[in-house]
Amino acid sequence: MTSRVLVIVWATASSLMYWMMSHGPGISPDSIVYLESARSILAGQGVVVAGVPMTHFPPVYPLLLAAVGLVDHDLLHAVRLLHAFLFGADVVLVGSAVYLATGRRNVPAALAGLLFVVSAPGLDLHAMAWSEPLFFAFTLAGLLVLAAQVSHPNRRMVALGATCLGLAMATRYVGIMLIPVLLLVLWFVGSRSVRDRMRDSFVAIPLVVAPLGLWMVRNTMLSHGVTDRTLAWHPVGRAHLEQLVHTLSDAILPLPVSVLAKVALLLGLLFLLAASWRQSPTEEHNDWYTGLSRSLLLLLVLFAVTYVAFLLVSISLADANTPLDDRLLFPVYGCAIVAGTIIGARFAWSRSWAGWGLSALVALSLGLRMVPAAETVIRVHRDGSGYSSAGWRGSPAIAQLGALSRSVVVFSNASEAVGYLTALHVLPLPDSLSPATLLPNRRFQAEIATLCARVNSGLAVAAYLTTEGIGDPDEKARLAQRCTFRQATDYPDGTIYSVEPLRPRLPG
Repeated sequence: MTSRVLVIVWATASSLMYWMMSHGPGISPDSIVYLESARSILAGQGVVVAGVPMTHFPPVYPLLLAAVGLVDHDLLHAVRLLHAFLFGADVVLVGSAVYLATGRRNVPAALAGLLFVVSAPGLDLHAMAWSEPLFFAFTLAGLLVLAAQVSHPNRRMVALGATCLGLAMATRYVGIMLIPVLLLVLWFVGSRSVRDRMRDSFVAIPLVVAPLGLWMVRNTMLSHGVTDRTLAWHPVGRAHLEQLVHTLSDAILPLPVSVLAKVALLLGLLFLLAASWRQSPTEEHNDWYTGLSRSLLLLLVLFAVTYVAFLLVSISLADANTPLDDRLLFPVYGCAIVAGTIIGARFAWSRSWAGWGLSALVALSLGLRMVPAAETVIRVHRDGSGYSSAGWRGSPAIAQLGALSRSVVVFSNASEAVGYLTALHVLPLPDSLSPATLLPNRRFQAEIATLCARVNSGLAVAAYLTTEGIGDPDEKARLAQRCTFRQATDYPDGTIYSVEPLRPRLPG
């Protein structure tokens, strides 16, 4: 695979993603934090959100946004350029990892890249202003570099791999699970002497720990802890585990079957891959490629297992509402593509049942996912995604709120969206439970009383939106009963409560 081919692949994939984001990057609550952090960096105020030091996320993604923003002063267009670049880079990394680990075979590399591209969730994710694409790029690059130096030890490669993993950790906190992967490489993989392993550790460990470690020291100095997350015990339940199974199964074969059938499918795939691994490869390669293949597979599997374990612990202790969806499990899916293609390539031309089974699986997966992927590209290009979508941009309720005086305070169930789209001062509606911990909100009654008083005195308005399918009709009814607002103006996508009637305003 020549450098010219890599450039062509990168340019094609990046152009596709750039065209797909014709309405700009998708925006979500997390995106708003990233964008505000980047703007504060560009303004010379540090990593700050709403006047408070940002600690909820690590700093690398906002810093990179700010760096691109130095060249392109339209920050949303800067995000579009960055994510187009990252999509092409991720496709090239996936293809290159398989190309090297299969002894420089072009067909498996092209197949891995295609499997990555035709993932509708992966396309959607790269079109959003989120940190996952950057995290995956740093992670896969670091694992590939570390696996490559196992057969031919090179301290510079160890330093490069550790630097990539350190940047991944400083992009998403879950990256801390890359430390066990690095320790495995340093102390248990390869045939180096104990002295060499110690020297490599002295080089690698500071590089992998320093970025996130310095960030945590900064957080401790500027705020009350290393992050703003609250610890509470809310163990993973059946719903989380079922969602985990659905997400992983649908990423491979999106079939409308029961959760038990999907569990059987995943177990069958693991058995198939294990059986394939026990077979002899159809073509032997030199020691470097064989060592790279085995080391990379080991690192990918270890990372996937520790990554999922971290998410389960995080749900149980920190963020109870963390969904095990396509976004959070995307790194696992990307690693599964690389690992599965490497193993499958060893038996692709064999006539064993495992070889035929893997070939059929790949063909079926491609067939089932090509149409949804194409539909995703067209939909996002036509309508946008997140708060940049046609639903939000054409929302009658948002148009009405945008016409209000800037001095009006708005309470809303979609506070981030309303604030982003209208530039108003928006507060969330009171919730009886803390979203992060699921513990009772002891101030709920007081907050409801304050909300009712401020709206009925004309100091604020309340907006319960159902744009893009958010909201709960029962919760909306309970809100109206608790406050008995004086006026309720209905729109196709929500209701605005106020002290005086509002004159409907058209979007745009």
